[in-house]
Amino acid sequence: MDTEIKLDIKNLKTLLQNIEKNVSVKVGVLSAKDSRSDGESNSKLAHLHEFGGTTEGYNSKGEETTYEVPARSIVTVALPLELPKKAQSYTPTKESLDPLGDMSEFLGMQSVEIIHNNFAVSGIGRKWNPISYMTSMMRINKGNYSNKPLIDTGQLENSFGYEVIK
Repeated sequence: MDTEIKLDIKNLKTLLQNIEKNVSVKVGVLSAKDSRSDGESNSKLAHLHEFGGTTEGYNSKGEETTYEVPARSIVTVALPLELPKKAQSYTPTKESLDPLGDMSEFLGMQSVEIIHNNFAVSGIGRKWNPISYMTSMMRINKGNYSNKPLIDTGQLENSFGYEVIK
């Protein structure tokens, strides 16, 4: 049976500071999952939806046009709001040979879970704008009748991951 010890906030803060100095946890679209079946790039798509911008598409008449994509904040709002709460629930095992690495893995896994939850509820901390008429029409033409922002094929959501660098 594993013996577990509870961290108090003071110890957690010290452990997090040590991670910051010695270990890097990168969270985002992993390069291995960047390409999509439609030829687009998940990292470009994530950046467009994270910060907003313009893109090419077709209007209701089938004419090519440029349109604005609102910032939806897949990562930058949700992680700072939710990750500190998750970090406080971390309970290391007494036998751990690599407490910094274990905590880093935990934070990486929790970050990806927060991102998936963000997709599920259409925005943690700041609700995402509804999909545009153009997006709705493009989805209907493909036989997809979902009206949830950023939920189409699941390729973007499933491209997020983490990497621990020591």
